[in-house]
Amino acid sequence: MRGGEDTLFTRGITQAGGRVVACGESVVVDLVPPERDTRRWVVARVYGHANRSVDVDLAFTHGAAARARVRVAAAARGVVVTGRGAARWI
Repeated sequence: MRGGEDTLFTRGITQAGGRVVACGESVVVDLVPPERDTRRWVVARVYGHANRSVDVDLAFTHGAAARARVRVAAAARGVVVTGRGAARWI
């Protein structure tokens, strides 16, 4: 896979009946380098996240018809998001 492993892992846990809990004491620091502070980088990141989301959905979908539905739904979402973006750009 090209990313999405954390989502794949947690989805597998929850689908198997497990639960994922938060730890209020944990500390996370996510420093964003200045070169990522661009519209182009954010658009590429969103595009990548959308693709990984479909990859994860497909990993948990069985059967050709069900997998086709996942792909069609994802394509439809992509058309809507692209249309919204184009409308905002105009």
